[in-house]
Amino acid sequence: MSAKAENRHAEILEKMEISELMWRYCRAVDRHDNDLLERVFWPDCEINYTNLFSGNRADFLAWANPHHEELYINHQHHVTSQIIDVDGETAHGEHYCIVFLQRADGSILLSSGRYLQQFERRGGEWRILVREFMPEISMTASGSTARLTSTPKSLARMYQNIGEPLSAGGWAPFPPSGPSRWDRDDLAYRRPLGRRADRG
Repeated sequence: MSAKAENRHAEILEKMEISELMWRYCRAVDRHDNDLLERVFWPDCEINYTNLFSGNRADFLAWANPHHEELYINHQHHVTSQIIDVDGETAHGEHYCIVFLQRADGSILLSSGRYLQQFERRGGEWRILVREFMPEISMTASGSTARLTSTPKSLARMYQNIGEPLSAGGWAPFPPSGPSRWDRDDLAYRRPLGRRADRG
């Protein structure tokens, strides 16, 4: 492999590590996993969300999940388009994001914007050193969620009619193993995932 190809390969791997870091961030906030969230940012980082929040990692850990729990019953964070520029032990990223935030009445705040970020590699590990959240679009929509409308009895009825059309209740909003959770009991943490019949 030529030196140019080796350099390109190394750059791709570095960008992939940073991309995976951002995906772990989404899981950390959506599963309310502070241990994982802590490993996304350096302790001396600066995180800024307009006039809502500005602080370091400890401040953010104390703010982020309580903020979501106070205002919303469900949420999803998505990272979409991204541009990452790597320069030695420093990298800069522009990550477009889409966020769904569901209020107690079922309405959904749909927000999109960008994370403008500086990353730093220490001891071979990339983490976020500076984040500036730039909101750009926001709207409210009506919505519903399994958490609001489903009961164990209604779920059982849906699964009895599996394969039936929607009008007959043939679809269930989450699998028999249960809904999404805001802790490490969420199915995403199970290793191995295993078959449904083996999960107990």
